[in-house]
Amino acid sequence: MEFENQTPFPALAFQGIDQHQQGFHVVVLRQTLSWQRAGMLEFADEQEALCEEDEHLAPEDGGAVVQESDLCHFKPRCDVIVKGLAYPPADEASRMSSFPVRLTLSKPAAELVLPPRPRGLNPFMAPSPEALRDWERACEAARARTPEGEKLVSKSLLVHGPRAFVRPRAPVRLVGALLRVGSLGLLRWPRWRLVSSAATTPVPLDLGQSWGGLNRILAGTPAARSLKQRGTRASGAPGSASQVLRVEACAANPAGKGFARSWFVRAERLSRIAAPRLESPSRPVSARDLERVMHGNKGDGSELVAGLGVRPKGHPERAKLAGTVDERFAASEEVLPQDFDFAVWNAAWPDQQTEHLAGDERLELLNLCPTDQPAADALAQGTRLRLALPGHQIALTVRMASGELFYHQASLDTLVVDTEKCTVSLVWRAILAKDEEDPIRKVEARSYAPAQWQQLMRDTQAWREFLASAPDGEAEREVLHG
Repeated sequence: MEFENQTPFPALAFQGIDQHQQGFHVVVLRQTLSWQRAGMLEFADEQEALCEEDEHLAPEDGGAVVQESDLCHFKPRCDVIVKGLAYPPADEASRMSSFPVRLTLSKPAAELVLPPRPRGLNPFMAPSPEALRDWERACEAARARTPEGEKLVSKSLLVHGPRAFVRPRAPVRLVGALLRVGSLGLLRWPRWRLVSSAATTPVPLDLGQSWGGLNRILAGTPAARSLKQRGTRASGAPGSASQVLRVEACAANPAGKGFARSWFVRAERLSRIAAPRLESPSRPVSARDLERVMHGNKGDGSELVAGLGVRPKGHPERAKLAGTVDERFAASEEVLPQDFDFAVWNAAWPDQQTEHLAGDERLELLNLCPTDQPAADALAQGTRLRLALPGHQIALTVRMASGELFYHQASLDTLVVDTEKCTVSLVWRAILAKDEEDPIRKVEARSYAPAQWQQLMRDTQAWREFLASAPDGEAEREVLHG
């Protein structure tokens, strides 16, 4: 198949295959838009290249992924992802230990219909003040009645200032032990407490600020000497500085903060553990969560991981979508497991996924940009940013070997907002089945403004109706040829 990109945006065509060994063609295209004035998204002068491999928070150690490759085969739903920083409300930062951030994506609001402006008795007379006042009241009432567009994504997080789990000093722990013994275990003094300070600086939105973490003891460190060697398995070259004596990670987010097993706390002699600064309002983190995880009887706290970006591939709920990889699969020639679910390619958290977008939706961000950023305005809760997608469409002109021609609309399946760069990236994807009897000869990617696309669809529909109503034999003679 020959592929020709007729747009100014980076695009690529490649082959895909499903779990039934059925091949298909994939075309992916990325658009970069920027905003420099109130709410207006315009195509950026410099278009970002396709993301061809996962981008990590810390490339040297394979940390959290901040953006996944655009070259996946198919996404059943659209990912809505935010990259950047959370900003505390400017006037309240020194007094707040936490503040909310919010992402909202909506369909366009219904068209606002205002009553006609009143006229005077003749073209040279102005309307009366009473008529103008009545008209203004009617306009306000119409604006109040106009419903907002349907919300596709609405997600909030709580952002905290620097905070930590702190272990009480020895005398306090002794009092707690006596209290527990004296009450026959009915009363328990908390072993750890969560302390925080004011959120005076911006907080990164990456998973390094969420719940999770990696507990690892390396040979040659002070912690290694206090770690009991019995039952541990070392990895790496014997005697090397990189030899790992013991390691355990939070499967849902190895890059985070707060996850600590008791063996790690004892080996490192920790009395203070950094706590996550991002959390879900419906599931806040507490010192009790740390104590459960430390003793290993309540999992690893994966349900506490929260963010507005990429859900790690290793997250248990996402990993299981990759299907069953067992001995039967390893011995077969299958490319994908039979129970492989293409939803594994959806990188956003489930509450940041929605139906494929039309390209004309509205974005609203709260406390996710500085107050002086273009298009931002002030609210009681902080800084709000509103953006409107332009409504452009990406479609393919497909020419078959037989000469038949048709249009195939691409799906908008990834939206990435980078509030620090003031950019919005849109990734469009189109899937075309392979037909051995009549293979695709050429595909052209084209971009259409809203009016152009609507006219093209009207013309195409009119042509189809003509072919359907043409006398027998005439329709075949009128088929478009490339």
